[in-house]
Amino acid sequence: MKITCDRPLGDEEREELIHAAKILEIEGGNEVWTGDGTLYRTTGGKTFHYVDQKWKEDG
Repeated sequence: MKITCDRPLGDEEREELIHAAKILEIEGGNEVWTGDGTLYRTTGGKTFHYVDQKWKEDG
């Protein structure tokens, strides 16, 4: 499973996002709010993209 983001992710944060992605797969959803942003399912199968709203606003 791959998590992409526009900023570097820490190990603990990446693990939390992988957990959220697994739940998203089980539920069959396309997006979920987690932490300060949204995790989206991409068209690439097991790839997800995280948009950190707080980082985006501060960026």
